[in-house]
Parts: sequence; C-alpha cells; structure tokens
Amino acid sequence: IGGEYESRATRYVEDHAFDGLKRGALCRMIWSMTILRVPLKDSSLLDGIAACLSEDANWVSHSFGLLLWAMRDQGCEVDPAALRRAKAHTSMNWDSMTPTEILYSMDVLSSVDLVDASDGAWLTPALQRARTFVIR
Repeated sequence: IGGEYESRATRYVEDHAFDGLKRGALCRMIWSMTILRVPLKDSSLLDGIAACLSEDANWVSHSFGLLLWAMRDQGCEVDPAALRRAKAHTSMNWDSMTPTEILYSMDVLSSVDLVDASDGAWLTPALQRARTFVIR
C-alpha cells in the first residue's frame, strides 16, 4: 500500500491506539502494517507503545508476539521485561493462541535467546499445534 492509504492507516491507529482499541487488535494492526511495509519509525506510535510496555506490567495479549516482532522489524527497542512477559504468557496460553501468534512469538523469543531446551515441556506441544494448523 502507499500514499494516502498508508497515511490514513497510520493516522487511524495513532488516533485510537490508547483509547479505543483492545490490546490484541492493536497488536494485530501494528503487525499488519509492518507486513505491508508501512513505516512507523517516524510516528510517535511505537514510542507510546514502548512506554506502555515499560510502565504497565500487565500489558500482554495472545497477539503480543506479533507486536514485538513488528517493533523489532520497525527498528524499535523492545524492553527485556516485555520479552519475558511474552514468554510467560506464551508458555501458559499457547493452547489458545493461533499458529501465527505462536510462530511469531517463538521467532522473537528465540532471536534474543529466551527459549532453550528447558522450555521443551510447553514449547514442543505449542509448535506441534502451530504445525498441525498450518499443514491442514
């Protein structure tokens, strides 16, 4: 996408990010915009989200890994505490997450060495779930 649609999408998310959107929806919107190569680095949006992640220890969602992946891809620093929250959330909730949420979470967490062999008890069935859905 480009031009007018790109700026309209960015403006919409900026206008509603902190007062009208649920966390999961915001995560998916930021991820989708990143997939479509809408640059958000010049926007105050990612800085605002990063501040929320640092200030609110309860800021998490099944789609949290999508947001963290998007932030990393957009060149934004991600708070290590947010990464640990993402791991804790994924390890407890993988069975109700979509394959996309599981796989992007694992991509982000493994890129910063937050998953290892000790995570096998939950990681193996989580990846099996993602694989099963993707193959069908």
